[in-house]
Amino acid sequence: MATADKKLKMVIYYIVREMNRLGYHLNRTKLVKLLFIIDYIAKKGRRMRIGRTITGIKYHYYHYGPFSRKIPSAIQDMQGKEIIERDIGNPLDFASYYVYTPGNMPRFEPEFEDREKEIIDFVIKEYGPYPLDSILKVVYNLPEMREAKPLDIVLE
Repeated sequence: MATADKKLKMVIYYIVREMNRLGYHLNRTKLVKLLFIIDYIAKKGRRMRIGRTITGIKYHYYHYGPFSRKIPSAIQDMQGKEIIERDIGNPLDFASYYVYTPGNMPRFEPEFEDREKEIIDFVIKEYGPYPLDSILKVVYNLPEMREAKPLDIVLE
């Protein structure tokens, strides 16, 4: 069984690879929200629930919604190998805009239990084509997000 850090990396890599294969644009905000939706469905979903998150991380309510500091750390560890993170933001605006593509030197192949893969594939298929603002509406309309205050744990 994979450690929580390894599981998070496997899910990130799989999302980046599949979104790229399907031709969907993937920026950091969309990646984080897709991870949250995957874990939310796994823990609390009606049809596909497995009673726990897949990534094993805690999401806190930050300024831009559910977030875990473990996500950027995992991305940094995978940079140049499983994934390529590029900042295409305008430096004159002091703004970053991170986008993701698969790397060409993966050190592992994602491995999931059947139900985990079913949930991940469902979220990519169902929410991957959505524009970011539509995904944000889905996430922010969840009861945990509507009731949360800054720094609250919204999913673990």
